[in-house]
Amino acid sequence: MRETVKNLKEHIVESGMIKDMVEYINKAIPTTIFPNARLEKISINTLLECLEDAKGQHTVLSTARLSYDGVKFYLAFKANDFFKNYDKADIKVLSLNNLDENSEIKTKSFDVLFSINGEIVALEIKVTQSTKSFTGATHSTKKVNDYLLISLSIDRDSIIEENKKYVKGVFAMMVSLKKEEWNGKASDNSSWTKLDFKVGRDYSNNLICGGFKKKKTNMEIVFENL
Repeated sequence: MRETVKNLKEHIVESGMIKDMVEYINKAIPTTIFPNARLEKISINTLLECLEDAKGQHTVLSTARLSYDGVKFYLAFKANDFFKNYDKADIKVLSLNNLDENSEIKTKSFDVLFSINGEIVALEIKVTQSTKSFTGATHSTKKVNDYLLISLSIDRDSIIEENKKYVKGVFAMMVSLKKEEWNGKASDNSSWTKLDFKVGRDYSNNLICGGFKKKKTNMEIVFENL
């Protein structure tokens, strides 16, 4: 990772931003992420079973909501309030309107723009509920190479109510990846690719929370209870 990305990662660790994000997601699950489950007094899995008969799609559908209405919404609308109280670095989440008109970053594809002490870091965000890999339309030729990878362990069996804890564990890491590290062929639009964590590569300097355990060929994610 570039030095600026390393610096951002260290301050995200020290500030406890991921814990604040998890607290937000716990509050948002019954109100904005899965409000219909709360209104119907059912679990997330029961809601998904009613909406989609293909069981294999349940994790896909719930992960999309957790990603956009949880992680990405937090970064876009809540993170700056959190960082106002952090005094060890000047960290902000920017919008495209904060960039110069001719900024090269505008030609790239990314999910979030951080500013740390005046330097900009553009990150692609990937969210999963898997312990094995990250998948999706993951790498196109226009995407940035710096990633914030987040896996969430969610209680999808309890009836959804307010003031309950639904995030059982979280894994987060920041890493720079070449397109060759994704299994799949990139194009200008997007491509279906998959990222595995190979045994033998040291990710210890990339971890924000959680970790890995070794398997035969690939490593598996270990969640941290925040």
